[in-house]
Amino acid sequence: MRYLGVLAVALLLAGCSASRVEPSPTDPYRSEFEQAIATSSSDFVKEILADHTITPAELAESQNSVFVCLQDTGFYPLVTTDDGRRMVNIPADAGPECTDAWDGGIEQLYWTIRTNPYHADMNELVAACFVRLDLVPADFTGGDLQDLLDQEVSSYRQLADGTKVDEVPAQNPGGSAFPSGMMIHAPETQGCWASPLTTGFS
Repeated sequence: MRYLGVLAVALLLAGCSASRVEPSPTDPYRSEFEQAIATSSSDFVKEILADHTITPAELAESQNSVFVCLQDTGFYPLVTTDDGRRMVNIPADAGPECTDAWDGGIEQLYWTIRTNPYHADMNELVAACFVRLDLVPADFTGGDLQDLLDQEVSSYRQLADGTKVDEVPAQNPGGSAFPSGMMIHAPETQGCWASPLTTGFS
């Protein structure tokens, strides 16, 4: 049985097309919370997200509920811990019922807020971290990082009949590299991707 990665990625991508509300200075993730609440049909999810905070205990309750729900429907999810992050990995052939009822974006929001509590531009944070580690020149910016990331993915418009137009193939489908030749997802860079606000300080 194949397993997917982080269970909330699909939920996050699904919400990207909704209209955004400008976050307030005191509640930087307000729009993400409100969107998750508005799109969820789960009373459990709505209750957890209502105060725009997610505690470790609430995350654990959500994850454990997803795990039990999946077991009750005949699936056996893996629980992994990566860099201190406990995650429930959803079997590829499981439906969305358990995550809809017990997650609804809770896990993704929890870790996003702890990685970037002020909702700053993540590319700028990661680029600054790379600079601190002397992996890139001092003038390397978030825009430079985005340019490298853009080279890893293809882009196109899809017509109603499924035809792809204006297609641009990825320049570096296997991954981009810094001017030094180091891959931007090399082991030396992983701390910046996971914890850009704390990595690189002595």
